Amino acid sequence: MGFFSSFFSSDEEDLGPPPKEVRAPRDLNRGDMFELQDNMGATWKNLKVPDTDNHEIVKKGETFGAICDPEVVIINIKAQQDAEEGHEFKAGGYPFQWIVEKAPQEIKNNQFYDIPLKSIDFKNMCVYEKKTDSVTIGKGITGVDEHITQICANMSSQIYTAGRKKHFKTLTSDGEHEAKIEVFDDHGQYNASIPAFAVGIINQTMIIAWRGTNAKGSGTNTALDFISDFAIGPTMSHLLGSASAGIRMHNAMHSFASLELEVHGDTIISLIGENKITEIVFTGHSLGGGIAQCAHLILQAQMDGLNDSSSAQKWTQLGNIALRTIVFSAPQSILGKGLVLSKGKRVHNKESEDLLEKIGGTTMNFVYGSDIVPRGYSHLHYIGEVLDKVAEESPETVGSIAPPLIRMFSSFGFVRESLQDIIGGASKDVSGVFKDFRHHGKLVYYQDTTAMSGGKPKVLTHDEFDKITYASLCVSNTKTGIDRLENIANDHSYPRDSFVSYEATPVVDEKEAMKIEYESLRKRKRRE
Repeated sequence: MGFFSSFFSSDEEDLGPPPKEVRAPRDLNRGDMFELQDNMGATWKNLKVPDTDNHEIVKKGETFGAICDPEVVIINIKAQQDAEEGHEFKAGGYPFQWIVEKAPQEIKNNQFYDIPLKSIDFKNMCVYEKKTDSVTIGKGITGVDEHITQICANMSSQIYTAGRKKHFKTLTSDGEHEAKIEVFDDHGQYNASIPAFAVGIINQTMIIAWRGTNAKGSGTNTALDFISDFAIGPTMSHLLGSASAGIRMHNAMHSFASLELEVHGDTIISLIGENKITEIVFTGHSLGGGIAQCAHLILQAQMDGLNDSSSAQKWTQLGNIALRTIVFSAPQSILGKGLVLSKGKRVHNKESEDLLEKIGGTTMNFVYGSDIVPRGYSHLHYIGEVLDKVAEESPETVGSIAPPLIRMFSSFGFVRESLQDIIGGASKDVSGVFKDFRHHGKLVYYQDTTAMSGGKPKVLTHDEFDKITYASLCVSNTKTGIDRLENIANDHSYPRDSFVSYEATPVVDEKEAMKIEYESLRKRKRRE
């Protein structure tokens, strides 16, 4: 049994508190109460030697199962933040992150307090590794402060593993900025088919995030997310009001965006008023980034008064709030050129054109290297280049391409020829839909590690990004076959992972935590 195992197993509820495996700090008799300091500096008080122990005396250093009654045991533990009486706060020591559900008194950061064991949540403990080489980028490119971009990356990364609000650690690498997570919805039993959603607030900025494709989840979860990725039917949204006629959105991404704005809309509006919010930033990685772009479009239309329905008025009445999108490796989720069909002719819809131009001027998508996902869906020629190159080198690996835009085809038994049929198909088939997707905004493009470490990205338009060929990215890339595909897959998460200040891994007990800590130390030594 691990040092920090769950104390509230339903199977043992009627048998009394489960034992806690410890080493005796001194010689102990049956029934003795004792205290013990763990390797994180916390002192456990009121542990008890079982009365039914087979030995009359437990010798110093001997391992045994101590009684650890949550109603009796108190832990003297170091607070990691200030907190008011009755509020939750973080406590413990690195690499552990404990959550105290209710502070028994006013709490000050870095002070030790006696906390009843029953008030501490061990089930949701995480190991957080602080990154020492996080990439930063100035407001001159993104339109938002450096710390906002970093917090967006943290939320976009941690939302993949978060189970509750307290699982996020948004603190920036300089230790000066941190967002408070006010809303988190993982959709419970529907998590496999609906991406998790979170809202954080820092000062007068609200950050709204979605989870991306759950490629590390179960096969079922992954398949369902890939179905979402490819539910590309271009849908017209009544939520855009008078601008709806000239714009289409990715069917699934529009659905997820509108769902959260409806379900959590009233809460978001209340938080905007309570915190005097002046700026909302939408964020997410991969699929989550595509959803964020749709949400930006929907909310901008409603705040600008393009939709005069009663349900949209609550957004219109919020006044002048700046909306922005900062996403990572996001696919294209919006079609539309501001054109509508009238009497058999295509005519311009000014409201649509103006709306697309407005959100385009406040949207930034961070992309890296040879990543396929941001090329989806209109850059199928690029995907064709990748398939041709890999097929030439290692035909058997074509079906194993990792990024979602390719893996979907192998998941459902498609062969390379089927994908090439789509890529080279006539305008009447699905390629006609693919080609009309666009990046409405700027792409902050890092071609390689030199550009990333040097902080010198290219800021590209959709058309400029479209001109980058796969061949041009392979000049210095000696990888072949499946290694080439793994390189492309790694490129998909690289921008987000480069900007995060903390990487989180959920753990269940001390042994697992210490193993993770050991691995993180090894990584740091290798970097040094």
